[in-house]
Amino acid sequence: MNRHQDTARPENAAESNAGARPGPGAQGGGRILVADLLDGRKGNSEVTHFFSAPNADFFALGSPRHSPVESLNFPEVRRRIAAGLYQAAFIGRPVRFWNPRKATGRNLIHFGRSLFSGGGPFTLSSLLGLLKAGGVPVAGVDFSDRPIVDNSRFPILEAAEFYFKRELPLNPANAFLYTSDKAEDTGNIARIPFFIRNMHKQLPAHLGIRDAHFEKLGKYSGPRDTDIIFAGSVRNRPLRETGMKVLHRLKAEGFRVIATDQKFSKDEYYALVARSRLCWSPEGFGFDCYRTYEAAALGCAPVLKTPPIHQSHPYLHGESALYYRHESVDLYDVLKTALTGGRPLEEMGRAARIHTERHHCSSRVVDYMMRELTGPRSHRDSKAESPDSVPETDFPA
Repeated sequence: MNRHQDTARPENAAESNAGARPGPGAQGGGRILVADLLDGRKGNSEVTHFFSAPNADFFALGSPRHSPVESLNFPEVRRRIAAGLYQAAFIGRPVRFWNPRKATGRNLIHFGRSLFSGGGPFTLSSLLGLLKAGGVPVAGVDFSDRPIVDNSRFPILEAAEFYFKRELPLNPANAFLYTSDKAEDTGNIARIPFFIRNMHKQLPAHLGIRDAHFEKLGKYSGPRDTDIIFAGSVRNRPLRETGMKVLHRLKAEGFRVIATDQKFSKDEYYALVARSRLCWSPEGFGFDCYRTYEAAALGCAPVLKTPPIHQSHPYLHGESALYYRHESVDLYDVLKTALTGGRPLEEMGRAARIHTERHHCSSRVVDYMMRELTGPRSHRDSKAESPDSVPETDFPA
């Protein structure tokens, strides 16, 4: 994952939630259940958006020993579902146990580890069964770098009314490419019943930025005495290498450019971005990245490639961001035009921060997913096939 910038890790998932906006429970009542691997050793959880929600209960699909948040045990989750306490459930990263795309030996190792950890397929399937029996609407949450839906998430996709995916391809069928030997082209995918049923359940959702972190970044300020900044690794990343050449060309023409692979502390990096008018935010392992939201939170307009993925509430070209088609095609022209005329870039940066606060802070992302999942039935049916009408599970082999 392209962690907001290559020189500093993202905020710790267990840090204080001070300054967080009210979660969805403050607006609509009821509790939400959030299930995920919740293993702090494996980097940030995919459900960090919910950490600030005051009405969220968490359940670890694996061992809770390394969970960054307090996790309920299975009997308590079962009791709360039976008591009708949950208005929605969100299921994130499951324990990996068996993947037909992997070698048998590797699958056996993962399967053994899942059993040893106390999680695995049995915990997930039992949970999904309880949620179905309790009439709790379920959504999948997939914030991985991959543009495909991993096979281990297929049971979640099948049980879900919606599946929120960060790197959702413009053609949703592409999210299933190479997940089986029958899914090597979209023509085959369009004929496989499991994919047909579940393809249109997919909706976009973004990494965004934690509420407390957004508030913290608002405290950085300074004169906008740098035109454009990029600080990150370009090693073995051809598009970044091409983009760096563009930035150095602009610097040679007299523009105030910081383009470096130098490592900065978080505080140093944030201070530099807060003094910049534009921040180039190229794709990393995925298109959506923390760098974009942090730059916007610092009042610096992000410079982005035209998205190859579906987006919810995207930044708008010329208003809150700049878009280009390709580093080798028009990045130079887009930057040169913006730096020599057009809308004042400081105004664009302010608009980017306002847009981020309205749509991409964690509480706003949770609100968006809750609206989609628990909205009027007619609204949901217009986006995904009703789960009451789908046949029994038949995952592709």
